[in-house]
Amino acid sequence: MKGDQFKDNADYVGIISDYIKTQMKEQMKKDENIVYFLVNETTPFKKIKKDQTYFIDENKNLIIAFDEYKLGPGFMGHVEFTIPDELIKAIRKQSIFQTYVLFFNPPIKRYRGFLFM
Repeated sequence: MKGDQFKDNADYVGIISDYIKTQMKEQMKKDENIVYFLVNETTPFKKIKKDQTYFIDENKNLIIAFDEYKLGPGFMGHVEFTIPDELIKAIRKQSIFQTYVLFFNPPIKRYRGFLFM
């Protein structure tokens, strides 16, 4: 997906990163077995990368994916966060899934790629 999917000067990195941090805190509060690197760690999560790994699921949701050890200890494995369309609707130029379909005919259900190349 290209950076031109978002309106000019849209802080999509900040918006998505803040949402992920909120989700991390909520998950840790609900389950003591969930551990994320947020604070007091050598490499705490600050924000997604512009070329962050993502995919679109079968329900047309944007899923941000992280490799093992990127957000937490190894036992957390690969971690994924579903980004609600309401969160990015105001800053995107068009539906992420519509753009995705333009590149794949017929569309595939899941595609892993880089978020904003």
